[in-house]
Amino acid sequence: MPPRASDERTTRIKAWQAIIVTLITALAGIVGAVISTIAHKNSEPPSSSATPAPPPTQHYLTITSVESGSDSPYVGVRIVAEVNGQPYSYPSRMVWNSLDPNMPSEAFPLPVGQKEYSIRFEAFARRRDDKTDHLMNQEQHRIPVDALPVSRYYRFFRVESDAGGREFTRSPPSPRLSEQLQVKYDVR
Repeated sequence: MPPRASDERTTRIKAWQAIIVTLITALAGIVGAVISTIAHKNSEPPSSSATPAPPPTQHYLTITSVESGSDSPYVGVRIVAEVNGQPYSYPSRMVWNSLDPNMPSEAFPLPVGQKEYSIRFEAFARRRDDKTDHLMNQEQHRIPVDALPVSRYYRFFRVESDAGGREFTRSPPSPRLSEQLQVKYDVR
């Protein structure tokens, strides 16, 4: 059956549309290839002459000693250090450490990537009569990482309770070292 005139016109319009779609598709393919080439060049690894950023440095808190005077009532100690909210316990593998000049030091890895370390301590000290005193200090040592390494002392005060059960710290009755307890620590 011969095509009608209206069918031929429809066929020609469809052919014209096909040509336009083909041109748009070809142009989109070319633009996509150019974008892909540019993106690939920008994502290439840097040349070997570029220096990669150094890995973050691991810092350590080291409790080097706990000091008290020769006539101190304390014979053993347990220290809890808090660094940026993270507690560390010294000694870490026993309940008490004897107070003597040959106490072993112990190092604790600190959180990586910090700009500052906020450090405070608490102590539980065992007396000669086997009673335990809770000692602390509200002071926080703030140590910027840029200032490392540092060595410092942290002095403790005994925690007591009043008649109402409220706790407070009381400084030793005398500033003599024999009546004090302090921790020496390093951050490196």
